[in-house]
Amino acid sequence: MKRTLNLLLVSLLFAAAAGSARAAEKPKLVLAVVVDQFRYDYLTRFRNDYHAGFARLLDHGVVYADAHFIQFPTVTAVGHSTFLSGATPSVSGIIGNEWYDRATNSVVTSVSDDATTLVGAAAGAQGSSPHRLLVSTLGDELKIAGKASKVIGISIKDRAAILPSGHMADAAYWFDNHSNHIVTSTYYMKELPAWVRAFNDNLPAAKYSTAVWMPLHAKRGDKPFCSLAADRGDVRSCGSTEATPFGNELIERFAEQAIQSENLGGHDNTDLLTVSFSANDYAGTSTARTPRRSAIFRSAPTKSSENYWTTSMPGSAPAIRSWC
Repeated sequence: MKRTLNLLLVSLLFAAAAGSARAAEKPKLVLAVVVDQFRYDYLTRFRNDYHAGFARLLDHGVVYADAHFIQFPTVTAVGHSTFLSGATPSVSGIIGNEWYDRATNSVVTSVSDDATTLVGAAAGAQGSSPHRLLVSTLGDELKIAGKASKVIGISIKDRAAILPSGHMADAAYWFDNHSNHIVTSTYYMKELPAWVRAFNDNLPAAKYSTAVWMPLHAKRGDKPFCSLAADRGDVRSCGSTEATPFGNELIERFAEQAIQSENLGGHDNTDLLTVSFSANDYAGTSTARTPRRSAIFRSAPTKSSENYWTTSMPGSAPAIRSWC
């Protein structure tokens, strides 16, 4: 993707409860959330549509209205590699989503890796890894410090799952559009954990195969934006799941399952989960300045995820921070 992206970087730091008379304990789980292309002003512009997670962030969190990473170009790979490393492209080695590599005389992506293969998809398909990232991330520093922490990255896009979680992550998972499965690569493991295989066995994308994307506050008789079923004359096809709010919902469901199955936040040391919602980018790039673009940003993350992140996380009251 070559268009300029704006990232809303929302980091939710979940800490164990602490009595008023004792010092705050170390956080049990750091949840780092990226909503791709989400400009800061969307928080206030669409404020009336946020009733749980974002509302709590704005009302009770620490919100920085003018905080920036000094980075360019503002494409997915650069933003995600900077997010939890603080390193700009000249330092991180991640100079774009893809570039010409003189060593191999070919165009490579920020995470393509011929030494790996996909796990969970077609046999032999090329995998991805953080091997081009030249710096450490927050997750790497937790591991280097000898903490028995779990570090996991999740997104629809491989680069958005891999780059924030770093070199030493226990896993990075992303959605493979060819198999319609959640996948990883042999950089992390030889086979998917049982809970991921079970998630895939339930055909996570199939439930959206005939889904219709309606305006956020649609009334009876309103025309849908599109449908994931074949064109139906007056209703055009959405194309792929990734470019609809259903893509965000799929990632949300998987992230919730990861928290439960990996017991994130339930260990002695701090765990890290990075979640990047990328459907906004796919939809936003192709639907600039339209009601469809407005709708996906007003519903992202989805309503259920807004509630999940604030009511179902391990531990107790969250300290919430936001920056753009």
